[in-house]
Amino acid sequence: MSELIKVSKDVKKKLLKIAGELQSERGKKYLSARQLAFLSPVMRERTVARRRALWNRSHT
Repeated sequence: MSELIKVSKDVKKKLLKIAGELQSERGKKYLSARQLAFLSPVMRERTVARRRALWNRSHT
């Protein structure tokens, strides 16, 4: 398990907003390393899991 970073609620909201914007941009399937490092570990794991699920769905 990766360790969780404690952040205040407003920071968490900003992170979720940024993550949502990044994921909603159609052309960008992959986030840059710097963006991934900036997002919380939980968000990163969720993003990877979703991406893997989408990939598996289209490659079966």
